[in-house]
Amino acid sequence: MLTVAKAAAHLNAILALSEIQIDRKNYEKATELLQTAIKIDPFHEDAYCRLMQVYAKTNQRGEIIRHYQLLEQHLQEELGVNPLISTQQLYKQLIQADSTSDS
Repeated sequence: MLTVAKAAAHLNAILALSEIQIDRKNYEKATELLQTAIKIDPFHEDAYCRLMQVYAKTNQRGEIIRHYQLLEQHLQEELGVNPLISTQQLYKQLIQADSTSDS
């Protein structure tokens, strides 16, 4: 079983690896890593933000919406809070950018 410190180190390593994959434009592997990070910590907003950005790069608007709603649901049900303002703003930017590229 992972201790809290080991779990945090594991999560940080996964996030670092996801950044390398994003830099290499290996979005499929980055997606897998970020989904793993979210399974480890379903409240980790930065992982959701990175994942939504990957979905934006790969034109997956539905996945952006789905993962934002999952985050919102987790935070509301478990903690009674909304996503951070920065997360809300990123979500709106990604959705707006995607809708303008559809035109």
